Amino acid sequence: MPTWSHSRLAAFESCPLKYYYTYVEKPDLEEVLGDNIALVLGRSVHEALEELYKRVSATETVSKKDLAEIYERAWAENYSDDAIVPQYDAMTWKSMGEKQLSDYFKSYSPFDQERTIALERMIRLKLGKYTLIGYIDRISESVPGHYQIRDYKTNKYLQTQEKFDNDRQLALYEIGLRQMFKDVKSVDLIWHMLHFNKEVKSKRTPLQLAQLKMETIGKIREIEREEDYLPKESRLCEWCSFQDICPKKKHERSLGKLKPKQFRKDEGVKLANKFIQTKLKMNEWGIKNAEARKDIMAYSKQHNETKLIGSSAAISISSMRRVSFDPKAEKILKKAGLWDEFSKLDTSALNKALKGLEPKIRKRLEKLEKVTETTMVRVGKK
Repeated sequence: MPTWSHSRLAAFESCPLKYYYTYVEKPDLEEVLGDNIALVLGRSVHEALEELYKRVSATETVSKKDLAEIYERAWAENYSDDAIVPQYDAMTWKSMGEKQLSDYFKSYSPFDQERTIALERMIRLKLGKYTLIGYIDRISESVPGHYQIRDYKTNKYLQTQEKFDNDRQLALYEIGLRQMFKDVKSVDLIWHMLHFNKEVKSKRTPLQLAQLKMETIGKIREIEREEDYLPKESRLCEWCSFQDICPKKKHERSLGKLKPKQFRKDEGVKLANKFIQTKLKMNEWGIKNAEARKDIMAYSKQHNETKLIGSSAAISISSMRRVSFDPKAEKILKKAGLWDEFSKLDTSALNKALKGLEPKIRKRLEKLEKVTETTMVRVGKK
């Protein structure tokens, strides 16, 4: 039985095919792109902060310059030229990390607000028959029994408080923390949104944690039942390492490597263009045909003519009046003891049969009538 994680669940939710490539059947590594630049940034910043708190815990004094040097080394180890860089350039991304760490240093130096219990602590929790693991960036304790689970985020998008209050990852970590430590009195879930130099806090009730356990088990079972692993397009695709082999993206990726002349000769491009052009013509014809049909119907009504003669064919115009009844009519007929007789009639026959009913029942049923007028325009022989 596999070991689960929030990352594993999130991969399936973002794209079942990405989950398949990552956890079920890994593709040939030569066909896979390098890490995306956001991961390089996140990993480098996390490593710098981990080293910072290791030194602080060892009673070392860490300067802003020291932190910048730690980050520089971490970036050099994590970055490679095959990284996916869909926005800006690599140096701009690196500068983001430098600023985030600089702001963090100003806000928290000398880093003595609370006691650090653990850094990058692996946490293992039991969810029924399933085991889930995760790594907490930093666990701290303000006073005995009052813990903080801290998570460092480098992304440039700030979610709403509601999103944080429904976040699965840190809430799962709280379940694991409570299973691991027996003196837990309270737990604060804290996200350090480094791009905004902002702290966001949230708490969970025992009921919320119990519900989360059941929801997570349900999600795992859903994944276990999956057979197709279909790709799911989203804005996250541009960051994905599997674009070159993904059915949704690989043609687009291959075209990016072609020169203009080669692009026009590509078989997929030619087939797509042919279909698109045909579709556009059909749409244009459909619009023109609808306009002509509308004009014919107006002419027919104005001149009371139901057959128009063209050069090579004729147009026939016919109108049909359809009568249907609201389902409440069944109740009225049953109450009157007439349902067995009338249920055998089609709508048209039922409408005619109404005339033979006593006036009181007929009036009630007539109120439930729904009349639809349909005009048919057909092309035929002259």
